[in-house]
Amino acid sequence: MNHPIQRPVLWLVLLLAVLVISLASVPMQAAPFRDLHITFTQPDGTQIVVVGTGDEFYAAFETVEGYSVVFDPSLHAYCFAQLTSDGRLDSTGVQVHHRHPSNLGMTKHLRSTPAQREQQIRNRRQVWQQGMENEKRWGERKAALQQVEAQAPAGTQLPGGIESAPPGTTTIGQKTGLTLLIDFDDDPATMPQSEIFNFLNGDNYAGYGNSGSVKQYFQNASGGLLTYSNVVTIYIRIPNSLHHKSYYNNTTNDDGANANLLIQDALTIMKALPNYATDILPTFNNLTVDANNFVVALNVFYAGGNGGVWSYGLWPHSWSLYDVGAQELSPGGKKVYRYQISNIGSTLAIGTFCHENGHMLCGYPDLYDYTGRSFGAGLYCLMAYGAYGPDGSGNHPGLICAYLKRASGWAKTTDLGGSSAVTATVSATAGTNLNRFYRYQKPGVPTEYFLVECRYQASAADFWGSGVLIWHIDELGNNSTVNLNTNSSHDNYEATVMQADNRWDLELDWDDGDGNDLYFEGNPAPLYDNSFSDSTAPSAHWWDGSASGVVFKNFGASAATMSFTIGIPGSTNQAVYVNQSYHGGNPDGSLAAPFPTVTQGYQAAHAGNTIYIFSGSYPESILNMNKPLQLRTVNGTARIGTP
Repeated sequence: MNHPIQRPVLWLVLLLAVLVISLASVPMQAAPFRDLHITFTQPDGTQIVVVGTGDEFYAAFETVEGYSVVFDPSLHAYCFAQLTSDGRLDSTGVQVHHRHPSNLGMTKHLRSTPAQREQQIRNRRQVWQQGMENEKRWGERKAALQQVEAQAPAGTQLPGGIESAPPGTTTIGQKTGLTLLIDFDDDPATMPQSEIFNFLNGDNYAGYGNSGSVKQYFQNASGGLLTYSNVVTIYIRIPNSLHHKSYYNNTTNDDGANANLLIQDALTIMKALPNYATDILPTFNNLTVDANNFVVALNVFYAGGNGGVWSYGLWPHSWSLYDVGAQELSPGGKKVYRYQISNIGSTLAIGTFCHENGHMLCGYPDLYDYTGRSFGAGLYCLMAYGAYGPDGSGNHPGLICAYLKRASGWAKTTDLGGSSAVTATVSATAGTNLNRFYRYQKPGVPTEYFLVECRYQASAADFWGSGVLIWHIDELGNNSTVNLNTNSSHDNYEATVMQADNRWDLELDWDDGDGNDLYFEGNPAPLYDNSFSDSTAPSAHWWDGSASGVVFKNFGASAATMSFTIGIPGSTNQAVYVNQSYHGGNPDGSLAAPFPTVTQGYQAAHAGNTIYIFSGSYPESILNMNKPLQLRTVNGTARIGTP
């Protein structure tokens, strides 16, 4: 795809809002994190601060000065790191507070080799996928949606204009998850159960600076089509007579193995309570389950700190009860299996909680870059860095992107052709146009298309700016594949933000999004001309480098509801579709309702347009067609002419 990069002069004024985290007070993050400051107590009682960037599959840590460190399990301490002969980071055995790195001849920002990082990511993701099956579930959801679209007549929608969701979806209607609260004899809870209940289920929740509850987030994102609530247990106390907290928070053991043991023990204790059958178990009647009778989402909060060691102890993460097996809530009844777990701390933020339930409840993929080489979808999607929002707090998470909303069955999508001018309207606020998107699909390729939505900055804590957001979707791509070059092998992102300023900051790892990425009248980016087409930068070419013919222009001023023009008559970039197999009503030359004859396509086309002709026989003459047009075939050979 021709996505030309015009590298600007980089005025590097980097304003970092750094969040210093005390392990005893604030929950850590299971979603991707950047510049996360962690206070850790070394074995001799000295407190140090390390800074981490990563996710559940790979992370790198440094001192505040930028010298690389690793946790040494044999010393139970953070030590300066060294590069081994095979490219790994290993402990020097020198604890970070014992010697200054300048006396060790160390260099800053030491990293393992790319090959070692990628191998670690592959290994950890393989184990994660065995339990979560996230790629499998996302692939099935996409395939089901494509089947629904293929079987429905062009333009078929449900009442109110909402597109059909895939069958068996967990993203429509009333859905209920389970939240298990755990504390310990030697680390009792300080966060009231009632506060966590309101955090999850409140109708007007604003605690700890959050912009709503978890339930409100999914209600707002879905336009009221999904109401996701949680049954919240009482605190299940782990007695010292069974285990001290340190048994589960052992930082020499894997976090998944530790969490499996903790959850299994807590459930065993809960089921042994004298009022379990009469008072507790009945509250589980409405828990949403999948085809295997597994509760779709188990959220676990435990009291106190997590040990402060990435991937060890009780570091927050999502996985499954892969080690101990699915746990029954009653004999032959519902079971829990997939989970997310985090320490509670002294504050609550909805962002990471919503991200992890995006995996468990909705089957969403991650749309950030696992390798850390780029920002992926950045702040533009909950399933990337949007979990934290622009202020990094997680109290104001970004939206679920249009791509995932369509897969959830929440969207009203208008499929576009190019035979006539259309004024499009998109909105980021509640109302008729919420979750109304426009899609321009590559002829004959249902998995590649442009998708258009609106974003709006209602307050300083919200999104970076306001405007029209254009996605280039390749459902066979991967957001850990950073490549802006044309290709036919899906060696590119699955969901690419077409950044209006043409800087490609997300791919180049410069930032996680900024207001100039959006299309709007008055965008101050150099060379911005308020349009998007094959001749603009960025261009509207498909990934294989071919012209799409798409024309979006005349974007309005930044607002909660925005309009723009699609397919202006006479444009050299318009597309008209012809398919002799189309037998639906009201053909208009769009991909959804193509003309059945070449003659009709010719009559509707304007000079400079491209007519895309699907394979088949068209027994008609084109000798008298003298407009300057381009003719292209789709899906094989098109035979045109009288016998």
